[in-house]
Amino acid sequence: MFGGDFVYNTSREFVSSLGLPLLVLMGQDLLHPPAISHEIAQLARRATLVEQWKEPARAEELAATISRFLETHLSAESP
Repeated sequence: MFGGDFVYNTSREFVSSLGLPLLVLMGQDLLHPPAISHEIAQLARRATLVEQWKEPARAEELAATISRFLETHLSAESP
C-alpha cells in the first residue's frame, strides 16, 4: 500500500478515532486489498462494510444500501 502496511494517507489511530459514520466499499485488488477494508471497518466505531458491490448486477442493491446508509445517518445527525 504505497510502501506501508495500511492506508497511505492516514493511520490506524486516526481511523479508530473517527466518530462519524463511515461507509466502506471493500477493495478487491493489489492497491485496495480486502484485508485493509476489513481492518478499517473494524477500527472505525461507526463503520458499515459492503463487501460485494462492484459487479453491475449489484448496482441496484448498492444504490439501496447507500440510500439506507445516508437516510439513517443523515436523519440521526440532523437537529
